[in-house]
Amino acid sequence: MSTPGRRGCALATSVAAICAGLFASAASAKTTSSKSSSKPMLAATTTSDCTSVATRQVFSRWGDSALYAAALGGNMEPANQSSWLLFPGATFVTENEPFFLSSSKDGYSLRIPAGSFANAPWLCVGQDFPSARFVVRNTGASSGRLSVDVQYAAADFSVAGNVHVTDIAATSTWAPSAVVSLNLPAGAAYYRVNFTALGSGAVFQMDDLFIDPMRRSL
Repeated sequence: MSTPGRRGCALATSVAAICAGLFASAASAKTTSSKSSSKPMLAATTTSDCTSVATRQVFSRWGDSALYAAALGGNMEPANQSSWLLFPGATFVTENEPFFLSSSKDGYSLRIPAGSFANAPWLCVGQDFPSARFVVRNTGASSGRLSVDVQYAAADFSVAGNVHVTDIAATSTWAPSAVVSLNLPAGAAYYRVNFTALGSGAVFQMDDLFIDPMRRSL
């Protein structure tokens, strides 16, 4: 199967599985708790019914003065690793990015080899479509690319889909990614960012995923 075909198949399968779980959770929650508890765990949001989190200028040393919030599970540490959905080959490793953007105590990152992919936890969409940024490096073939896709769901989970956002090239040295605009459709209420290593011999490490819930410009 070609690389685009494999990626599309993987994402379609993941969307179906995850959204089926969300539907089940929502149905169960309706009989046991309030409306808010039927939703996924939330972070980096600005809508009134989503949990608000602290923001800071995480990437200011690289000239980016935007305020970012830590994405749920984005620091890759053991306490948050179970919130990610990893597919064969992807794994957490004991090497943190050298800037320690989340905490000086952190010690893990996410490794994604060619043909594998990882789905970040679900987040809630803020009033403005968010952007994302993270720290990344390529420890495999220089021709490899890290594909970024976004899965999304409507507020009542009646609509779900995925959008391919960009393919990122990186060097063997840890560095912040470019600002990634997530391009969510107007009806999206929840989303998750997914990462796939593309190209023969590609191996990527990534860490510290941050979301700008009110992004406008640098």
